[in-house]
Amino acid sequence: MHINSNLSLYSTSKISKSVKAPVFGTKYPFEDVMAIMSGSFAHNIDSTSRTAVSILKCNAGNSLRLAEYYLKARTVLQKKYLELIPVAENFRKALDEINYNHFAISKEQASKIIDNESKKYGSRFIDIEI
Repeated sequence: MHINSNLSLYSTSKISKSVKAPVFGTKYPFEDVMAIMSGSFAHNIDSTSRTAVSILKCNAGNSLRLAEYYLKARTVLQKKYLELIPVAENFRKALDEINYNHFAISKEQASKIIDNESKKYGSRFIDIEI
């Protein structure tokens, strides 16, 4: 086997460091991630709780544990995904425009907001790699 003399250890290490492989995380529903990051709910408490537990890679517990996991997941997402913070703020503002009490918003109105905001974002799912 003949190896070209230009491919030394130094030159190959420079090449491998400059190329970044894409990282694909777990896909989570847009509305769950936005609800966690914005601190709001849009009729998806069960789904949001499952998403928070999955993001933290822990086991679900009682309701107090789920609240704790929700807050921890929010902190983790806000620190790691700074680019999603404005999207989450827009999501919350859209819910607040209808009613500050998000539980009082009908499921139809909430689904319209989720559809509109996910179209602005460009996807119904968000890749999260923690």
